[in-house]
Amino acid sequence: MRDWELAAARDAMVAQTLDQLCDVLRGDNVDDEYGGLTITNATVAADVPCRIHTEPIVGRYAEGVEGSIPLMLVSLPFGTDVKPQDVLRIDGNGDLAVARVLEPETWALVLTVEVSPGVR
Repeated sequence: MRDWELAAARDAMVAQTLDQLCDVLRGDNVDDEYGGLTITNATVAADVPCRIHTEPIVGRYAEGVEGSIPLMLVSLPFGTDVKPQDVLRIDGNGDLAVARVLEPETWALVLTVEVSPGVR
């Protein structure tokens, strides 16, 4: 597949299947007024097309949290700047913490991440 064909296929995939918008937020430690540190979220990307797959991933649960929180998948445009521990703010679904970015193949049409609600 030629580069322009792959780019066209990715554009078509975004236009046809990524039916929601999200903001990608990344936490940063900043000094607070008491000499400590606090985490603030900075927007890395706004209005990114996405699609949340609301069915939990069978058998996968977020680690390091009390109890078990099911993980879900979110598809984003290929090449989106997203990292574990970022937050995806998706209208109508609240904030979803990125647990893992699935390593895409070079020919992949979208980028897929595992997310969990309310965990960071």
